[in-house]
Amino acid sequence: MSIRVLSTNTINKIAAGEVIDRPLSVIKELTENSIDAGATEIVIEISRGGRNFISVTDNGRGMSKNELNLALERHATSKLMEEDITNIQFLGFRGEALPSIASVSKVNIKSRAADSEDAWELQICGGGESEIKPVSCNIGTTIQITDLFFTTPTRLKFLKSEASETSASIELVNKLALSRENISFKLVSNDKVIIDTPLQEKSILESSKRIEDILGKKFVENSIKFNFEEDDIKVYGYASIPTFNAATSLNQHFFINKRFVKDKVLSVAARAAYRNLIPHNRFPQIVLYLDINPKLVDVNVHPTKAEVRFRDEQRIKGIIINAIRTAITNSELKNNNELAKEAVRFFKPQELSYPQNKVLNLDHEKSSSEKRDRLDDLLKSHKSIINNDIIKDFSNIDSRDQEINDIKDNKEYLSNFVKSELKEQKEQNEENIENIGDDEFPLGFAKCQIDKTYIIAEKSDSLILVDQHAAHERLTLEKIKLQLKGGALEGQILLVPEVVNLDKVLTEQIMQKKENLQKFGLVIERNGISQVTVRQVPVIMQNLDIPGFVKNIAESIHLFDDISLINEKIEEIWGNIACHYSIRAGRVLNIEEMNQLLREIEKTPLSEQCNHGRPTFVKLELKDIRKIFERL
Repeated sequence: MSIRVLSTNTINKIAAGEVIDRPLSVIKELTENSIDAGATEIVIEISRGGRNFISVTDNGRGMSKNELNLALERHATSKLMEEDITNIQFLGFRGEALPSIASVSKVNIKSRAADSEDAWELQICGGGESEIKPVSCNIGTTIQITDLFFTTPTRLKFLKSEASETSASIELVNKLALSRENISFKLVSNDKVIIDTPLQEKSILESSKRIEDILGKKFVENSIKFNFEEDDIKVYGYASIPTFNAATSLNQHFFINKRFVKDKVLSVAARAAYRNLIPHNRFPQIVLYLDINPKLVDVNVHPTKAEVRFRDEQRIKGIIINAIRTAITNSELKNNNELAKEAVRFFKPQELSYPQNKVLNLDHEKSSSEKRDRLDDLLKSHKSIINNDIIKDFSNIDSRDQEINDIKDNKEYLSNFVKSELKEQKEQNEENIENIGDDEFPLGFAKCQIDKTYIIAEKSDSLILVDQHAAHERLTLEKIKLQLKGGALEGQILLVPEVVNLDKVLTEQIMQKKENLQKFGLVIERNGISQVTVRQVPVIMQNLDIPGFVKNIAESIHLFDDISLINEKIEEIWGNIACHYSIRAGRVLNIEEMNQLLREIEKTPLSEQCNHGRPTFVKLELKDIRKIFERL
């Protein structure tokens, strides 16, 4: 077959395969055109997931008759000047979308320019001849698409179910709404309103209303704001607290110059910011906006413009990691309140599994001394959960029968028993907390210890449960980091050098960072094309798995190509050491020790989670406790 030039319609159909592969793509291209046109209101309507009908209406600047004619010409655009492809400031700029859509569907466009009294309607079917006629409409543009892919029926077979296509469209509009809080978005599917987000005049950092509308109140309550600016780069948004993590990365939303993207650099940086704060198999939830000089990022990598390429990836990674990590470190003591709500669900009213009179009666027919002995045994068996606040004055209780009178007779004995156990601790606590506001101590004051593992603390409005080992593990790690901060780590020369086998690529890459590694006390030498010899390791790591540690470092360099992240890898080792030297579960603590641990948690960064990402404490609000007993 001889070489020939393809027809314009055929070229458009081929381009449609790259740009328009499902209804979602049509909605994306048309909505982005509306955004570029300066619209503040955008209404999207679909039927049967977009197979039968798609409509996008906006109140943007609209198009004149001449512009409407050019809109369907391939590579016709108002958003790009000649040879200005390095300074792209619009979402669309290729001029491919409308011609591609028109080649595989039936298109109807109505538009009125902001500076014109005339409105025009254009109709085109399957890339054929277009027809323009006058019409009446408001300022802005409405584009309706029917019978999508009717000229390429094979493509219809690759579409998913109506529910799947509708779900994809909802996800898309949510991302668009997150990218532009100053535009109202409305999505209607099969005549049912699915999304309706009003315009937000305040910026995304000044008001979280748009974030809450799209991602829900739970995310807002369990996230922190971050905002960092360096020269011509600004990164800001909302990041979940470490304990509010997810099983997948679906709840990660990234925007570059208000364009949502799926970018490996951003996702890797976001996860690196949470290293040692969340479990390895979990993901942070995040909404991240990156405003950057357009000349520093190439959005012309793929026709869908969902992928980008940065001029300096390492700088971008470093800025993002620093912004998120700093915000988490400097944030107020905050824990996932969903953990408390989940804990409350485990509390259910229970019926006693034994006759109640056996407890209340206390063997009424027996002598008072025998009853006293039984009470003594009962209190001793529960000594770990008894304190001076448990036993209250029963003097205002009406006497109804002899059984209750017996309990009243023993009230003084019970009070004296408890007081003798905790009198000294009570006096010290009262002396310490007198005239101190409740807000000054977010974790309140210790009341008791249960299972020799968990501390129960109390505030005026809540009950706090603390895992003593998890909490002390984080405190120990942060102390180690503080002690080692500001200089090179002390190294220990190995009596017998360790030979580590790596592949050729990892060997080459780790040797390129040889001088940087020496700052961490790690000295290596090349030993052939796929081996390195370890001469020295940090003192703190001399008894650990050296080959495994070096391989982890090499793999981190290969994955991140960022020496700063090696420190995070070493922190994992510190974390294991901190775990070993922390207060163990099963150790009995007195009230003073418990309160000291609470105070340390309050003033230590990142103390809301242990080194492995597990929560260190859970707060039960008084209102939730009241719900358990149906007092609300």
